[in-house]
Order: sequence, then C-alpha cells, then structure tokens
Amino acid sequence: MDSTEEVLEALRKIPWFQELKEGHMRKFASISKIRPMKAGEVIFREGDTHESVYIVIEGRVGLEMFVPHRGKV
Repeated sequence: MDSTEEVLEALRKIPWFQELKEGHMRKFASISKIRPMKAGEVIFREGDTHESVYIVIEGRVGLEMFVPHRGKV
C-alpha cells in the first residue's frame, strides 16, 4: 500500500493540486492510493457507478462511448 508521502509526492506534480493548502493536500493524500494500470485495462465502463476519482499521473487514457445510431465510438 502506498504511504501518504508517496501519494503526496505524486499529487504535488499536478498543477491544479499545487494550489491546495498543505492540510487539504494531506487529507486528500490520506484517502488516496496509487494504482498502476496495465495497457488496455478497463478503469470503468459507461454507466458504471463509482465512489472513486481517477487521476492519470502518467500515460494516456482512451475513451469509448455508445452513440445512438452509430454504436461504439
């Protein structure tokens, strides 16, 4: 499991987290974890419900959605 310090280090590299006060940053880090993903792994599917927020630190994410009369795009 990731330590709060490891998560803090990763979050501090993201510009929109740099504006948070230290206490807020630490709170966010304390309830966060770093989750490495494999290429092609599905994070979630359209219509799924989640209680999580995913922040991509490195790499890229592809989006696939269903469009009426066109199918998956």
